[in-house]
Amino acid sequence: MIQKDWRDFIKQAITQGDSQRNIVVSMRENKRTQKHEVQPGTPLATPEKTPKRSKKQLKDEEELDRVFDAHITEELKSDVEDKRAKSNVVLSPTDISHLRDKKTERVSEILHIPYHIAQKLLDHVEWDEDKLLAQYFENKSKLLVAASIDKRSLTPRKRAKKKAKVAPVTQEPKQETCSTCFDDYPESEFSVLEACGHKFCNQCWGGFFESKISEGITVEIRCMHQGCTSIVPGSIVEKLISDEMKLKYSLFLTKEFVNHNKYIRWCPAPGCEYAITEAITECRSLVATCHCGNRICWHCQREAHPPINCKMLNKWNKLTTRDMGALGAVINTNLDVQTLEWLHKNTKSCPFCSSPIQKNDGCYYMQCSNCRKSFCWLCTKPWDTHEATGHFSCPTYNAGEEALRNQPDHVDDDSFAAKKKAIEDFEKLDTRKKSLLQKFTKYYPMFAEVAKSMESSVSNKEIEDLTRELYEKRAIIDSKFLHDAHLALKKAKESLKYSYIDLAFLNPDTKVDLFGFLQDSLKSTITQLTNALGKPVATLDITEVKKLTKLANTHVESLLQEVERTADDYWTKDRKKERKEVVATATPAATEKEGKVGETKPEDKKTEQN
Repeated sequence: MIQKDWRDFIKQAITQGDSQRNIVVSMRENKRTQKHEVQPGTPLATPEKTPKRSKKQLKDEEELDRVFDAHITEELKSDVEDKRAKSNVVLSPTDISHLRDKKTERVSEILHIPYHIAQKLLDHVEWDEDKLLAQYFENKSKLLVAASIDKRSLTPRKRAKKKAKVAPVTQEPKQETCSTCFDDYPESEFSVLEACGHKFCNQCWGGFFESKISEGITVEIRCMHQGCTSIVPGSIVEKLISDEMKLKYSLFLTKEFVNHNKYIRWCPAPGCEYAITEAITECRSLVATCHCGNRICWHCQREAHPPINCKMLNKWNKLTTRDMGALGAVINTNLDVQTLEWLHKNTKSCPFCSSPIQKNDGCYYMQCSNCRKSFCWLCTKPWDTHEATGHFSCPTYNAGEEALRNQPDHVDDDSFAAKKKAIEDFEKLDTRKKSLLQKFTKYYPMFAEVAKSMESSVSNKEIEDLTRELYEKRAIIDSKFLHDAHLALKKAKESLKYSYIDLAFLNPDTKVDLFGFLQDSLKSTITQLTNALGKPVATLDITEVKKLTKLANTHVESLLQEVERTADDYWTKDRKKERKEVVATATPAATEKEGKVGETKPEDKKTEQN
């Protein structure tokens, strides 16, 4: 094919909806087919003469070419962005050690400094190579002082070379006295630091190193000579400590590298030894996902909480530290202190539906008019446990007819005190805060319901057991769909749970019909996927699980997009303050164009009320 034919072929494939990968494969197949069709010695056919095109045809072709180029570029760009957006890097302890060595060696080569000095400098700047290089070349002395590094450490001390003397065979090795333990050892049993020249016996060095490692110090191990700040190279440390202490030293180095590195986070899941880097953005949160299935927020290192940010979650936690049950009862029933005190004095709550019940006369048998369930007035246990003893006795307290009273004997005085305090605190609030708390108590039960369902999530070990069982009973090797399904289920529950917090902070005037519809759709998909995964391995429908996994991810994306759409409708003081600042700094000329000075338009009044 000539170049134009190839372009026409690709354009036709694009219009038919083929992906770029399929187009390239088809092009290669056509080339290979044409190559085999041409036999040796066969004269090449004379190309047909291309008919002359009009200006309009040429213009249309140029426009089509432009659309084609834009399509290919956008498709390639979206493919790269999708790969970046849907993956983060998980590091094992071995990977972490290799990464630390690689970074340290690179800086050591660039700056021509010893390995252990490069490691200390990187640790000082939280392992940010660009920041280290910028500070080093800008003001090296200032950086070394800030990192507590002696300049002599950059250039190892040169020792004078001694001429080798041939000693007699019968001569004993030369003995030296250690200045720490004052014992005599052969010269070969001593080690000297090149940076400072201090020399001690290997036993003293080893004991000193092991004591520092036991304290958790690794990069900061310095010379044991009093007043000396020279850093001891890791090669000397590993040479003079025991094998058991070497393992601790390596482990502490790895932990210190991650703890001081702002680009890496440990996975907080119990028993997980992996670290995570390169978090991805989900709505307003940076989320990192570990191999164990745990998802964390990159900033606060708590459970991943898209679509809300850490600031909103902190506000929610601060407000929900109160007794939400008591506060909810106050708001939803519009009680005042006097009514609450009368109810506490004259009624008992139904043990099944919590409706208040007043006893005028009669036996211990009570039946709630709301839920129609029966219970004992004295102990509030179901009446089924009292049928054998009659209506005028309570076997729980061994009480007879003489103990019958219409006034309730409460055992929940703490609950009453909490409700009373909640009413008093609620009545002191202004209208805005009352409305906000009313929204909180509306969405808190929904939030708590999803949070409770997440407590029974399947662990990574249970997924591995299911994978093994799937292979043994159904000979299915590729079980990646199980990991994807459980991860999608967890992500869906997180998004649904924290979307209720987002609703609680939205402006009361914001339309949330679509928001509620997307929440209901996601909730329905979560239920279906949970039921599909709950089936025994023998009857597990793999096609259905894959379909629901994809559907759950789609619903999550739709919900997060809707959250982004309503991003400017949050009910916060910051927006009011920003609005006042804009109005205050408006020039008279600009104000006169919109209306008279000091006159507020109806839409402005509405914005200020929000």
